[in-house]
Amino acid sequence: GTKAFYDIRYFLKVDEDDPSKYKLRYYFVPNEPNSLKLGARFDSYETAALALRLGYNENKLKGFKANLSTRLSYNPWVNIAATYAFGHIPNITLDYTLSSSALDIYDNGQPYSNLRMDKHDVRLYFSQFYSKSIGAGVGLDWQVNRSSKVFSQTEWDEEGYTNVNMLGVYGYFDIDSRDKTSFPNTGVDLNLNVLWNFFESGEDVEIEYNPSNVKLGLAYGSFVSYIPISNRVCFIPQIYGSFVFGKHAYRYGDGTIYNGAPLNRYPIYDYYANYVGGDVFGRYFKHQLPFIGSNKLEYSNNNIAILRTDLRVRVLNKVYVTAMANYMHDSITFDTFFKPDVVSVEGMPLYLTRDIWGYGLQLGYESVMGPMTFDVHWGSQSKDFGVYLSLGHYF
Repeated sequence: GTKAFYDIRYFLKVDEDDPSKYKLRYYFVPNEPNSLKLGARFDSYETAALALRLGYNENKLKGFKANLSTRLSYNPWVNIAATYAFGHIPNITLDYTLSSSALDIYDNGQPYSNLRMDKHDVRLYFSQFYSKSIGAGVGLDWQVNRSSKVFSQTEWDEEGYTNVNMLGVYGYFDIDSRDKTSFPNTGVDLNLNVLWNFFESGEDVEIEYNPSNVKLGLAYGSFVSYIPISNRVCFIPQIYGSFVFGKHAYRYGDGTIYNGAPLNRYPIYDYYANYVGGDVFGRYFKHQLPFIGSNKLEYSNNNIAILRTDLRVRVLNKVYVTAMANYMHDSITFDTFFKPDVVSVEGMPLYLTRDIWGYGLQLGYESVMGPMTFDVHWGSQSKDFGVYLSLGHYF
């Protein structure tokens, strides 16, 4: 789990002083401390993308470490991280990410807004000791959201993407025991995250609250298990979820009341709303959930759970065919997540829950450059077919 050693060997040797005993000896071969990695990929969302990662002392057990990572694409980002590894207490890391995205966002299949978004994200956190498959951390998160261009149907929608800065605390917990990264056969991949924003500054949406005392949280994650049925067939159950909570998980102003409290589908800032679509977890927003059956980035309700199951068959040496099906249940309020309800807004019904299905068939190839996949899918919301092509690992 440390990556500090290139090779570790051991052997038993007869004790020269007492031949009836053996001595166990270990030989450690140090790994190269610095690293350089290059990557390239193509998919039908962002066409071509190039990645570069530079690591300084990245594979050392203790001391100062640093790395620089960047992606050159239609939606580029750059990340700089500096870590000090103490060895006897958790590591401490200062991490900065700058990302830029041009997004077309849909709501119930209809155009919602076109957004040019720049985000600065600074994190200071403590992380775990060395582990091969488990990761965990907790710290502070300062987010600077900027939208240089917003084109939307209404002024109300544009206000949701106003420039805003948020300070919060966050934590994460990961388990990755997959036997390989491309078309795994065994293991699990668990990712859990929580963020609680408690301080805000910037251009405020016109709502009734103290802007410096915001209460807005996100809890999101995924669980994927790889269960081999035979040496060619793998069953892959998956769970995805994202929940927006806190006093300001709903905007004020539209007059809708539910259970004695103001109700609206949208959080005070749309950067923290839920989004689904595509085949990649966290593509544009860290809490964006994948959904087979939708190529578009869809605005969704505050509480989402997605159940998905894949059945993958290796038809040739490195060729795979996968049947995919997923089901999404979302709700405006957590109270109605397990109890569907409807309210009237200006004489029109507003359903507080939704149920959406999606199906797909994928052809995959395990190449030296990473996984190559092509899938055809259909969703009950759009009631239309779509295709998705991906070449290489996502980064």
